Amino acid sequence: LPSQYPDDDYYYPTAIRWLFNYQSILHLSTTLELYFDISILEVGAISYVREPNFFIDNYRLLGLEGISYWGFGFRRRF
Repeated sequence: LPSQYPDDDYYYPTAIRWLFNYQSILHLSTTLELYFDISILEVGAISYVREPNFFIDNYRLLGLEGISYWGFGFRRRF
């Protein structure tokens, strides 16, 4: 921690985060895959639980668009 903070747990580092991730893969062939991926940080989930109406009113997909990261794509193995 920076020297301006006391050593007695005054400031807990915010760089440590929990990440919830789900990935689904559809194997099209032995070398080609189609994937879907969704990730949510724990701070987003906590915010959603505390203020669900804010997210539902301002974001699509029941407000999940405001707290999640989505990915779609193809993978090819060479």
